Amino acid sequence: MYLCKQITREILKNKIFIFLLFLLSIFTSFMYFFVRFSIDANMKVLNSLSVLSKNQLLYQNALNSNIILAQNFLIVLTALTSFVFIMFFYRFYKSNGKQIGCLRALGYKNSVLRNYFVSFTALLSFIGSLFGFIFGKLGSNILINANKQSYNVTGLIKGINFSSIIIGWFVPMTIFCIVTFFSYQFVGHMEIGNLISGTSNKRGFSKLLKFVNSFIKILPIKNKIPYRIAFRKPISVLLIITAIMGFTVMFVMGYSLNMISKKVFLSQTVGHKYLFDTHFAKFKTSDEEKNNAMYYLSYDIVVTSPNGTEVEQQIIGIEQNDGILALQNKNGELLAPTKEDSVYISPALNELYGFNIGDKIMLIFNNKDYALTIKDIADNAKLKSVYISKTS
Repeated sequence: MYLCKQITREILKNKIFIFLLFLLSIFTSFMYFFVRFSIDANMKVLNSLSVLSKNQLLYQNALNSNIILAQNFLIVLTALTSFVFIMFFYRFYKSNGKQIGCLRALGYKNSVLRNYFVSFTALLSFIGSLFGFIFGKLGSNILINANKQSYNVTGLIKGINFSSIIIGWFVPMTIFCIVTFFSYQFVGHMEIGNLISGTSNKRGFSKLLKFVNSFIKILPIKNKIPYRIAFRKPISVLLIITAIMGFTVMFVMGYSLNMISKKVFLSQTVGHKYLFDTHFAKFKTSDEEKNNAMYYLSYDIVVTSPNGTEVEQQIIGIEQNDGILALQNKNGELLAPTKEDSVYISPALNELYGFNIGDKIMLIFNNKDYALTIKDIADNAKLKSVYISKTS
């Protein structure tokens, strides 16, 4: 009891660090469960079907890609959180070495102290994984709804396999406990007298220091002293290198996500003129006929490709380069006005459903079929839209 009170009081002095570890534990599990809740049950349904439609095959491929993404997120975030656990315990042992030395002098064995720190990590990561599981389940609705719209599939459900729960919940927790177990060696190998006096025991690093010393001898004379001083604390150097590597990985991932977001944002803003001056004959407080209103020259249709793939879209009649909308291709070049028998499509139809320039497609609306040719792909087209000439 005395041991628990003493160490717990010292640990709780690092409230900010503990809160950071708690948030990282939540985020590690959340990113995994957020994706898996939208995958497992739907993948089981797809695997049970003997024949899949074109859209279902595309959706199945997307789920396989998302599985890889979820695993990569779990690996990266588990490694990052493990590194933060190492830094926390390194800092804790360094600042509380005397207290640990006193506890060992009172008769507490290294195994007892180590087990306490492992139990603390297990409790913290277990609660964090629980919150990550709950938030991931709630947030998975976002991915499910996005998949419904992107792949034009229905009947998607939310669910997760037991194996995914084990991987997302207990695997990170086990790794964090293993890291904590070995982190105790920061003080576990030291003599009680050295801990109480605050004297560092470098015998464990003698081989490493000899190697570093032989490496420093090769360097020019002007560089020997700075390197010799820096490598006097090899653990600190290792932590710095690991921190730089972790920061670099997270920076590259963040930059990649930023570039993707920028691409999506520009596709919906470049060439679109959003400044309008609208006047009404009299002041209006509400749109009385809002439910019956519809955009001018736009209509919901079904687009059918040469191989029979059907996709729900909205057809929009435009006057190209009219100052309101200027459609562009992927090279940023303005597209010429469409002819009566041609149509422009969005990149989604090309990338997700295999519609290509020159394909003969069928537009179905008002129970009539209209054969048109895809003239080009408008990179800044509105989502789920195709464009024809307003006079067609």
